[in-house]
Amino acid sequence: MPSRNELLRYQLPQWNCDMRPPQTPRMKPPQPTVVMFCVLLFGTIGYSGCSSPNHFSARTLPPQLVAKKAENAQTLDLSKLATQYPSNELIGTGDVVEVTIAAGLGATEAVIFPTRIGEDGTANIPVVGPVELAGMELSDAEGAIASVAVSRGLYRQPHVTVTMKRRRLNRITVLGAVNKPGVVELPRDASDLLAAIVAAGNLSPTAGTHVEIRNPEKGAPSPTRNSDPIARVSGQTEMGKPNDINAGVGAKKTLQIDLVSAVKEGRGTEYRLEDGAVINVERHDYQPLQVIGLVTKPGKFDFPVGKDIHVLDAIAIAGGVSSKAANKIYVIRQRTDSSDPAVVTVSMQKAKSNGQENLLLQPGDVVSVEQTAATVMLDTITQVIRFTIGGSAAIF
Repeated sequence: MPSRNELLRYQLPQWNCDMRPPQTPRMKPPQPTVVMFCVLLFGTIGYSGCSSPNHFSARTLPPQLVAKKAENAQTLDLSKLATQYPSNELIGTGDVVEVTIAAGLGATEAVIFPTRIGEDGTANIPVVGPVELAGMELSDAEGAIASVAVSRGLYRQPHVTVTMKRRRLNRITVLGAVNKPGVVELPRDASDLLAAIVAAGNLSPTAGTHVEIRNPEKGAPSPTRNSDPIARVSGQTEMGKPNDINAGVGAKKTLQIDLVSAVKEGRGTEYRLEDGAVINVERHDYQPLQVIGLVTKPGKFDFPVGKDIHVLDAIAIAGGVSSKAANKIYVIRQRTDSSDPAVVTVSMQKAKSNGQENLLLQPGDVVSVEQTAATVMLDTITQVIRFTIGGSAAIF
């Protein structure tokens, strides 16, 4: 049987008399890997804004890299290209006229001869013979025929009537950005650029502002003056540059016309066309606009014809920015003088109040909304808040 002391030892609790507070565990210093990652992250973001020979701001962009404002051919007043047509009664080569000659007052005594005006300007009228009629009004032609008939002893006092039966038509081929491309027929004395465009259904929505006219070898369009500031006439030309070369009969020339200049200057009145002429209306085939980076809907978008697009417009087309802290924008633009593209830095906040900062874009531009320290920090905080709220919701 256990003794009394042994029983007390088993029944009494064992008290811990050590009254020192427990030691708080020390915080571990940040791991070098984490510190290095943060330094590299923010250092990389900061370094990405460093300047280079191909890096510009909206204010320092050189003139040769500035996008040109869009010209919309649909809004041009093409009526200023209209020419002054000669009288409808003017006889020309290739026209068919009907000549009626009456020797007396009786209708049965009249003779009717349809005849075509030759390339030399004369008409071979039966009984009367050849008579030069080209360039005359119908009434003048009547007097000329009567005079010749009397002078040749054929009639004493003939009554002559000349009517236009069919005018000579020019066949013009219209190609490019028109609604109905193909061959159109125009009256010889009303064959000009405006008439051809209208006959081909007018300019299409994709039409540019440059037109090329090519006449056959027997003739070519001739400007109103030898030095026309609107057009350049030569075998191989550039759009809209003047030249003193005059197109004449027997030449095979090409006329390049800038519609904007022609309409504004009001000098497009003598772009006449010969039979067999070919017109080619420039068609815009723009490279797409690409928007990438911190936007809601990144991708490629068709560049609109004849409409100005700025940086903020491009971001709106892509659904807006995906980060409220986004501000830094790169506009990447191809250069004609270098294989390396130009990079233009734009501030989104400044672009909202500064027209120069809201850079005008051109076809083929790439708009990139960039990551910055602010966007990374905001994204991190947002993720932490979402994780915390999600975890709390899971507990409850």
